[in-house]
Amino acid sequence: MKISWSNQMTSYSGAPLVMMKLPGESKTPGAWLRSSMEYAISSKSSQPKEAALFINYLVNNMDAASKIKSDRGMPANTELKAGITPLLKETQQKEATYLDRIAAMKIPAPKPFPAGSSATMEVLNRYNTDVLFGKISPRDAAKGMISEVNQNLA
Repeated sequence: MKISWSNQMTSYSGAPLVMMKLPGESKTPGAWLRSSMEYAISSKSSQPKEAALFINYLVNNMDAASKIKSDRGMPANTELKAGITPLLKETQQKEATYLDRIAAMKIPAPKPFPAGSSATMEVLNRYNTDVLFGKISPRDAAKGMISEVNQNLA
């Protein structure tokens, strides 16, 4: 058993695997449809219109989808996803089927993480390591971690 994102299914191929939503296949949250790729155009771009055309090509064009397939995750555009599914390997088709099951559950996605939160795991791991090696007490680590995470989120 392994908890991973659905687009990592292919890397675990070699044995028959089943993808399941946590917890189980109920509608209880534990999974949601998450974009594997999020495109953005810098506000400082010298060619924002061209960048928008390129992103539109990547997201909405069957030619692009047939080349990319599910290399960057399954296309969010359901028409493109349906169009490329026959072109996919067996494990990628399992991923497509799994994502269809999750989509049918209409589970709302969580709110985006706040700015500054990306460093939280690094902070947690650092304090955890310091506790494990006796460099700091668990109480002081908890205080320090909370303080540092709050500073990052400010």
